[in-house]
Amino acid sequence: MHLTPETWLAPFQVNTTDAGPALSPQTNASFVQLTTGNIVALWQDTSDITLPGAPDFGTIMGQIYDPLGTPIGQAFDADAAGIGEAAGRPDAAALDDGGFVLV
Repeated sequence: MHLTPETWLAPFQVNTTDAGPALSPQTNASFVQLTTGNIVALWQDTSDITLPGAPDFGTIMGQIYDPLGTPIGQAFDADAAGIGEAAGRPDAAALDDGGFVLV
């Protein structure tokens, strides 16, 4: 096991939505490697906070990638359960079955 971090992928953009009507940022990205080798990327998305009924703290968006950085499926709203203001610093923990849980 290497103790020194190594880069195995070139940088790539994970969010697929622009900055939105208020030019609100998409920030606070975190990445977790799953037990399958896939990677889940999570980020805070505040691009829709000017829409009626949208929370002012945004939501947590996510995207799963294979080990080579190819997207699996579409970006998804990881905050569907309504974590609320904790959305500011999204993070996840890998589960033994290859899934993940927000923490």
